[in-house]
This record gives sequence, C-alpha cells and structure tokens, in this order.
Amino acid sequence: MKSLFIVISALLVTACSPYRGFIESEFTLADESPLPVWLEPLPDGYSRDDVKVIIQYYSPPWNVDDTVVMVKTGFRTLEKKTGDGEYHPEYLKWAKEDWANRRYPAYYTVTIDGTTEIIEHKKMEPLFYVSDEGEVLKTMDAATPNGT
Repeated sequence: MKSLFIVISALLVTACSPYRGFIESEFTLADESPLPVWLEPLPDGYSRDDVKVIIQYYSPPWNVDDTVVMVKTGFRTLEKKTGDGEYHPEYLKWAKEDWANRRYPAYYTVTIDGTTEIIEHKKMEPLFYVSDEGEVLKTMDAATPNGT
C-alpha cells in the first residue's frame, strides 16, 4: 500500500508544474486557422505547413496561465510562450444564461506579450481557431431570439 501511495504521489508531482498547476486540456490549431499574432513571423526557414501550434490550458493552484507551444514535426519545440487566459467576458455572461445550449462555440481571450487574441473552440474537439470580436458577437446574436 505504501509503495502505491509513493507511485501515485510521484505521478501527481510529475504531472503538475508547481507554478502553473495541472494541464487541464490541450488543443491543436486548426489547419485553416491563421496563426496567433504572438507567433508571427515564424522562425526563419519554417512555413505554416511545417509547424504545429498547441495551446495548453492549466488548472492553476495560484493563477490562470495558458501556454502556447509551437513544434515542428518530430516534436522539436521551436518557440514557447506563456500568457494569461480567461473566457471572453461578453461570451461568458451570455453563455451562463443557458450553459447547456450555449457552451459551443466557446471563446477565450489569451494575452501574450501584451497582445490579446480571441481563441475559439467551435465544438468539443481537439482543435482551436484564432477568431475575432465580430465572430463572438455574431454567435451571440445568431443564438439569441430576435438578437436580444
């Protein structure tokens, strides 16, 4: 029993960053989505087709932290940036009124290097998209009777 406790404790410590907490979820940028502005331009010698962009959301012990990792095929990390993220404030107020029917698409704001991008999760899938304020408002208007 003691050895099982040690193994489970070791796994939890390994899976948890003391500063960020646990990785809650991980998504890959959809091929048809533009790159987030924080990752432009790509490093010399790389095109959009050469890279895979991953965003990881953490369940924090102290703060909210999102990490974006850009990797080349073969899992070599080219760039890693960290920033703050939260639900888009207007989307969150609207979605809370009827969470069961308004969970998707979901919108988050992620700020890295002082620049904020709107991240969209169209449905429950392992992909994310770079979006804009117009899409957030369009989604809210389309799903609300008479746009109210």
